[in-house]
Amino acid sequence: AKHSLNISDIRMIWFLFDCEFGMFSFSEQLRKDKETLQTKHDQLKEEKEQLRKDKETLQTEHDQLKEEKEQLRKDKETLQTEHDQLKEEKEQLRKDKETLQTKHDQLKEEKEQLRKDKETLQTKHDQLKEEKEQLRKDKETLQTEHDKLQQEIDDRKAQFENGWQNSHLFPDWRKKYYQAGESDHPRVTTLLRLCTVSGELLLWDR
Repeated sequence: AKHSLNISDIRMIWFLFDCEFGMFSFSEQLRKDKETLQTKHDQLKEEKEQLRKDKETLQTEHDQLKEEKEQLRKDKETLQTEHDQLKEEKEQLRKDKETLQTKHDQLKEEKEQLRKDKETLQTKHDQLKEEKEQLRKDKETLQTEHDKLQQEIDDRKAQFENGWQNSHLFPDWRKKYYQAGESDHPRVTTLLRLCTVSGELLLWDR
């Protein structure tokens, strides 16, 4: 009778058992929740580290892009300067081309004028050449005639000296006159003609 359990005791035991089981279940749940949280924490930590690395990478890329942007800006300025210089050089070349074209046209006109002058001079040269040839022929003709006349004069002179000078018709004073003329004028061509006019001998000097 002393050790019999009443309903209240059974309820208390059941309550305690239930509490103990509940505490065990709660502790197990807390352990699982702690593990889950630890796993999430570790994942978040890894993600945070990855984000930090990604941030550093992005920062590095950002700095590189910033440097590249600055370099591109400088390159753009350089290209703009070169473009302006090329534009000025192009304009100068255009002006030089116009100047050269003008000079070329002038030289072309001068060349044409020189060609015409050359043709004119060539014509005059040919005319002078023909005139020179004609003068040469005339000179030869005159020389031939001169030689013939000289020979004729020499023949007449020899005939006169050998014949009439020694004849009785040729007075002494005329001999002296002829000899004096020969000595005074050795280089003068003397054309002698013998004429009988009233029995007198006449001389002509050239």
